[in-house]
Amino acid sequence: MFMGLSWIAIGLLLGLIANRKLNFRGDDSTVDLIVGAAASFVGGALFIVISSATMSRYSVWSLLVAAGAAIVALLIWHFIRTRSPYKIPTVRRSY
Repeated sequence: MFMGLSWIAIGLLLGLIANRKLNFRGDDSTVDLIVGAAASFVGGALFIVISSATMSRYSVWSLLVAAGAAIVALLIWHFIRTRSPYKIPTVRRSY
């Protein structure tokens, strides 16, 4: 249970960082947080299943795999998002 919460926390943190660093369109950060949390949970769960480790123990390797899965998913999401056919919105400024 603790490892699952740790994976989600890492995914949320990486989603927030990705939103701050890669957000070129001014989108809402909710999608990045959801993508990061979901990908890190799936990556950590797949690591537990493949490595046949127990989820009750604290595993640094599963945290690293979860972080890697979140980073890959966020990079793919931002790559797809920047390739959309819509123009990048301009910011209105008063002079």
